Amino acid sequence: MLDEADVFTALRIEPFDGTRPEVLSSLGEWIDDDHVLIPTESISTLPGAKADDPGWATSFAAMVAYATAAGWVDDRGWVRVHVGR
Repeated sequence: MLDEADVFTALRIEPFDGTRPEVLSSLGEWIDDDHVLIPTESISTLPGAKADDPGWATSFAAMVAYATAAGWVDDRGWVRVHVGR
């Protein structure tokens, strides 16, 4: 689940259950114990996202642009996401 979907200063997901590796490996790839790379377009489909809200979509796009400039988006367009515990 996308945690705090209306907060655009951090990108964090919260797994539904305690099986973090199994749950999140299907979405992307782990880069360390606390972060996973996920295709940017997949984030808007996560539970909690508000992709149908034009204001949310605009703010999300701005956050991705910032993340890209900061080096948190790889050459495939996958963004680094913090995983809640």
